[in-house]
This record gives sequence, structure tokens and C-alpha cells, in this order.
Amino acid sequence: MIPTKRAISTATNFSRRFSRLLSQRFSRSRPNEPPLWSSGSSRATPSTPSNAVSRAAALVLRQFEGDSFDALERRLRRNHSFREALDYEPEDVPDGTSLWRAFDDLHPDELRDCLQSMCGDLLADHDHAGEFVVIDGTHIAAWANTREEIDDGEVEGASWGKHEGKFYGYKVYIVVDVAAELPVAITMETGSRNDCAAFEPLIEEFDERYDTDDLQAALADAGFDSQGNREFTQEKLNCPLLTAINPRRSAPLKAIRDEIKELFKNHGDEIDSPYDALERLPQEQLSEYGVEVGSVEETYIFQAIKERMHRHLRAGVERVFSRLKSFTGLDRVRAVETHVVLSAVALVATSLTAKRQGKPGLIRSPSRLI
Repeated sequence: MIPTKRAISTATNFSRRFSRLLSQRFSRSRPNEPPLWSSGSSRATPSTPSNAVSRAAALVLRQFEGDSFDALERRLRRNHSFREALDYEPEDVPDGTSLWRAFDDLHPDELRDCLQSMCGDLLADHDHAGEFVVIDGTHIAAWANTREEIDDGEVEGASWGKHEGKFYGYKVYIVVDVAAELPVAITMETGSRNDCAAFEPLIEEFDERYDTDDLQAALADAGFDSQGNREFTQEKLNCPLLTAINPRRSAPLKAIRDEIKELFKNHGDEIDSPYDALERLPQEQLSEYGVEVGSVEETYIFQAIKERMHRHLRAGVERVFSRLKSFTGLDRVRAVETHVVLSAVALVATSLTAKRQGKPGLIRSPSRLI
């Protein structure tokens, strides 16, 4: 289990903190602007804490539906079930402008506080939570009306990058707990950002919010393969970083990768530990690859074997990205970082709802729950 440093452990306390965070933010108007109002009748009144929480829930609903703010207003007015769930009377439904202001006033770090609290509640139910995490990134395209906006660099924070081809937009990085398949930490970078350069801010965000005493290893793909990242992970999280080998780093490493790949292809069922694998590698291998005993690469071979043995654990992060894109609109980004973090909050909120409704089988099935 990963016990959070600041999250509150019980569901009751979580609800209060979640409500307080959202109420404080959503009920606070910006300078020189009137308060956020609940429109729909001549009896419009300033937003109250309960209205603020309902408005927050409406914004989470928007992540699933992909509505504009005006369309969200219409949906709430027409759908009795949604209004009942959000505790809205027909005349209390906020208009699209009020919903937009509520969204615009959100700060990503406040959403991360909510994400941390919800994850802490869910992780407590998993015996093996906190033992392994996976680090990965994906790209999302920027929202631009014309090619001129792209060429003139008018899309805030976006840039050209490469990830499964060339794209213009952003990169999103997450830390996923393997046992729970929850996005416990999330950051966003410009599209041109290198994966290795984005690694340290993500690990710092994760380390700041969670205790990692039980963490056995962090797993990642070859994009994060560097000695600097391994040293940083050991220093911050006190565990090894097991990455796939990046063959572009050197010819010896490419040879090691190919040798290990062939080894597991032929003897994978017989290997129960890294030492079993080492016994099956040719004894002259280190000297053949130009690696002397005691060097970093010798340890690297051992860690590469461990990564190969744990590689199946990385599949969970792809499922999390799939849910974020399919159900919470991660790739429908407009307000950039706020939208990205709110997508993660919405996904974890469905898992928490499934738990509290006594439907643990739906924790990883947002489509069935929604």
C-alpha cells in the first residue's frame, strides 16, 4: 500500500476535504468580477458551498460527455437523473458562462490534491499497492483553428514533437500504481520535451505526495533509459528504475538487449530469478561486449534481466491511458493542464464511486459504471 503523506484515510474525511477544496475555489470570484451565479430564474443567488460542489461534479461529468459548457447546461436542464445526482433543482442549474468560470478558476495543483486524496482512499484496499509503479507518457494534439496559429506559435504551451510519428501539441506523463491501475501522479509538458528531461519533475511530484517505503521498483520503457534517471530514482524513491534497453545508447547495450531477448525467448519458462538468467548467458559475454567487471554495464545487465522479468506489469499503464482517452477526454484538450489533471480526477472518481457503491468489479470499468 502507498499511504499518502497528506491524504485523509477515511471516506468521510475525504468527502469533507474534497468538498472544502472545491467550495473554496469555485465560490471565489476573480478580481473585478461578480460572484458566480446560479442562473435560470429571476431568483438567482450567489453560489454556496453546496452549489460549488455540485458544480464541481458537473465539470467531472463534462469530462465523460465531452460537452461544451453551453451543451453541459442544456444536458443538466433536460436530464432529470443528472440533476438529481447533482442535487440541482431545475431553476438552480448554472448557465454555461458560470460553468466556464468555475472551470477557468480551477488550479491544476488543487486538482492534484483531490487526485491524491482519492487515490489514497482506493490504494488502502489493495494488499500489494505501492510495491510497483509504472512511468509512461503519451502525446495529445493541440487545439488550433488554423495552420497559421500553429506556424505563428499562438497555441500556448504547444510545440512540434515526435511520439509514434510527428505531432503538434503536448506530452502527458503519469505514474500508475500497478496493483490498483490508478494514475497516482500526472504532469504535462510541451510536445518537444524529451522523455528523459520530463522524468525528474514527474518523480518529484510523485515523491512529494506519497510515501514509498514499500516500493520495490519503478518500471518504464526505453524512452526513460539513462543512468541519470536510475540514479535519481534510487535517490528519491529508494528503489531501482527498471527500463527497457535503449539500443541507440551504444552498440554493447544493443547486443545485450538482443542476447537477453533471445534468452527469454528460448528459456523464459525456466527463469525464476535474474541469477537463473545469468547462468544461461555465455561466461565470456561481458568481455565480448567490452564491459569490464565492476562497471555500470555489469549492473545494467542484471537490471535489464529484472526488467524483462517484470515487463508484463507495464501493460497496466496502457490500459490507464486508454481509459483516460476513451472515457475522460484526455485527448480533447483545450484548457491544457487543467483539463489533463481533471481527466485523471474524473477517472479515479469513477473508481471511488464503484467502491462506495459496493461494486468493486467496476473499479476498472468506467463505461459500465457510467
